[in-house]
Amino acid sequence: MASALFQNEERSALIDSLETMLRPLIPVLLRHGVTLQDAEDTLRVLYVNELSARSKAQGRQLTDSRLGMLAGINRGEIQKLLDARAEREKMRKESARLIEQTSKVLAVWNSNKRFITPYGAALDLSLTEEEGYRTFDELLQVAAPEADPKVLLELMGTTDSVEIHSGRFVRCTNRMMKVGSERLAQIGRIGLQCGALAATAVHNLSAEEGDSLLEVRVETTVPLTPSFVSDLNNFVREKSTSFLEECDTWISERESIFADQHGRKFGLGLFLFEN
Repeated sequence: MASALFQNEERSALIDSLETMLRPLIPVLLRHGVTLQDAEDTLRVLYVNELSARSKAQGRQLTDSRLGMLAGINRGEIQKLLDARAEREKMRKESARLIEQTSKVLAVWNSNKRFITPYGAALDLSLTEEEGYRTFDELLQVAAPEADPKVLLELMGTTDSVEIHSGRFVRCTNRMMKVGSERLAQIGRIGLQCGALAATAVHNLSAEEGDSLLEVRVETTVPLTPSFVSDLNNFVREKSTSFLEECDTWISERESIFADQHGRKFGLGLFLFEN
């Protein structure tokens, strides 16, 4: 009876922690049109993936019906969620592949002697075979022979990397590809930062003595003015810069010694928070 009560208290505490962790995200989810159904679907896929991974680690394969019963959703919905997740993953991989190809093309275009002027500027390239001109196809054969010229040109145009002139020539307008926006990068950092902190907290929840990861927190004891936050931010930036540079050097000197293709990546993060 006491054991069951204690387990129920831990479950309630986890639900409270989940609510506290997600609460700051709700306003930004609403602002970007992420619906409650989107959030539920994401959580359900995570449950299904974790249950499936656990069963495989234990040497048994769960059917979709069994997975559905454990996750509290029907079999058809499981397949629908997994298919949607697989499609998003496919799109992410395709996007990454195109970005990599474009970056290679821009790098060769601005460095290879065949495609630059004597002064180092990227040549305008012909879109068709034309005497006296290098062609865009020639560039692709050197930089990314597997790339689709039409798809790559469209992507480079939408990211302001090139301009098409008179329907005949393509001009490089940016040596570096502009991918997304600063706001998009900030959204991505939400997942990276929150995920890393949650992973550390979860690890420490069940870690044996001496095996826990660093988890330190300092905060004020009373509410303070916004000007204090500005001063604190500047203070921490000043003090942390040299410390993080020292950490980066320390890590770099040891990476080759401890490299393990079956290991995991580790890192250190600093951030201020409002409570």
